[in-house]
Amino acid sequence: NGGVITIVAGELARGAFENGFEDYGVDILNRVYRLAEKHDGYLHCTYKGCIPPRPKTNYKTLDLAPYTNNDFYAELGVEDDPTMFRDEYDLTERPIGNFVFRDVPFYAVDPSRNNGKGNLVISGRGQGSYKSVTIPVGEKAKSLYIVHTMSGQSPCGLITVEYKDGTTFNRYINEHREIGRWYQPERRKFYGEARAPGMELVWHGKNKECDRVGISAYCFNNPNPDKEIKSISLTAMENSSVWYVFAITLSDQDAYFKSTDISFGIPDNWGAAAVVYALIEGLAGVVDDAAAFEEVTLSPRWAYTDADHIGVTVKYPASDGYVSYKYRLDREKGELNLDVALSGEKIKCHCLLPKGVGRVKSVGVNGRETGFSISKVGDSQYVDFILEGGKTFRTVISFQ
Repeated sequence: NGGVITIVAGELARGAFENGFEDYGVDILNRVYRLAEKHDGYLHCTYKGCIPPRPKTNYKTLDLAPYTNNDFYAELGVEDDPTMFRDEYDLTERPIGNFVFRDVPFYAVDPSRNNGKGNLVISGRGQGSYKSVTIPVGEKAKSLYIVHTMSGQSPCGLITVEYKDGTTFNRYINEHREIGRWYQPERRKFYGEARAPGMELVWHGKNKECDRVGISAYCFNNPNPDKEIKSISLTAMENSSVWYVFAITLSDQDAYFKSTDISFGIPDNWGAAAVVYALIEGLAGVVDDAAAFEEVTLSPRWAYTDADHIGVTVKYPASDGYVSYKYRLDREKGELNLDVALSGEKIKCHCLLPKGVGRVKSVGVNGRETGFSISKVGDSQYVDFILEGGKTFRTVISFQ
């Protein structure tokens, strides 16, 4: 179906390393690494393939500064949660000023430039909040975008779009459908709980007391795009909820957030396991031939990467079985140093040689030359020898 599956990436990379396509294996792992870096260092299992481009869209951000009445602080938090009554529970790291989320521009008021007021607080509980606030518009729009968060009960509010002709359109704001809480679960869980296609986690961050706070964005189509919007009203519910609104944007196209490239359906750890398999047994080349690393095949394949100095340790915590090595390749000198330590008894070394090596002159182990052989896998050359009779080995492979 055009998806990008890291399970396939890991298995394919492992097969490439084993069958003389080491360049391809390295390339796959580099692309997987870039995917993880693109998503805050987290590797998802399933990604989308080609994402259709968005049609040309014009946006208008509303300036909410004249209507802001507070900033997100504890005083308006959940009544029955005493930890909420502390200034440490704020959202000061949220996006402020002009920012873009999924190609949609927003403008969030900077409280430091607006007498400490950075957002609209709508609640039926009072405490300095609006029970209802009306924002003039005077524009036509095909869709609306709102950045907000909540605490307390759901629904937390009502959006009313009033048109110039006096008609209105109403939409309630419900948790998981149009809004998420300021206190966020894990990001993956948030995505799983969202039950409306127009709801997204726009920012995920931390404050002094909590490392999982955030705000959400919601977009919806205006059912009357040919009518001029006179105003947008935000009204509180008669419950314990507090609704915090940071930004509103209008658009001349259908409601749409540029699709994330993350897809779903397979547990992330399945993909991670396949990639770790390719990394440890393929690129790092540590393969357990028995149990608890009693016998090991060691096939470091770093010669086809840009890294000439590498440290690798692979260990089973339950048994304390391990293999550890330091790899140093000096291409100009024609020397590969491999310092190895292990808990087991025997290592079959099968070391990938750099491209263009004419011959191996010698293999030294702990200061003495040892026998070796050369094997080929596809177009790749490996030097093969045995390490046994000790727990540490200093190996030098000389080549030209």
